[in-house]
Amino acid sequence: SLRDIKVSDSAGTLNKLFEQLVPVIEQKKQDIETTPFPLIDTILRSPKFCTKMKYDVTVTLPLSGKKFNAPYSYVNGRTNLIKPQTIKSFDSAEKLAAEGEIIKHKLDSQLIVIPRITMPEPDAVKNICEFFSIMNVPCYTEDTIDALYEKIEHEAHEV
Repeated sequence: SLRDIKVSDSAGTLNKLFEQLVPVIEQKKQDIETTPFPLIDTILRSPKFCTKMKYDVTVTLPLSGKKFNAPYSYVNGRTNLIKPQTIKSFDSAEKLAAEGEIIKHKLDSQLIVIPRITMPEPDAVKNICEFFSIMNVPCYTEDTIDALYEKIEHEAHEV
């Protein structure tokens, strides 16, 4: 239950509380802003999935030696790297698809892309998803993401 308390230095106490609480609030705000896909992040880190997922997985791409980071990963006989990505141009989609091919052929893993397509062309979403499909990189949009969640739920091994 709540109780009243008497404070001798109300301004000082209020400032001290403010100093303690504001950095926490700012940090949470920053975390949300740096997670470009907050709903996906919340779902894939939920109790339903957390025993089946690995988080912030980094692999080194053969040939280029480049570090490739996937925020989510699960295993169903092979490692599946899940990469939500904002796609601003066809070039960025081509680069990601090429990395997906390298991951598949050299690391025996599968890249799964969840694109947020910000290109202005009317058929951009359809064309980018078709492109990933041709390149054998599974692509899930916000309209089809539930199928990915179901796939993980049914196929993923416990970590």
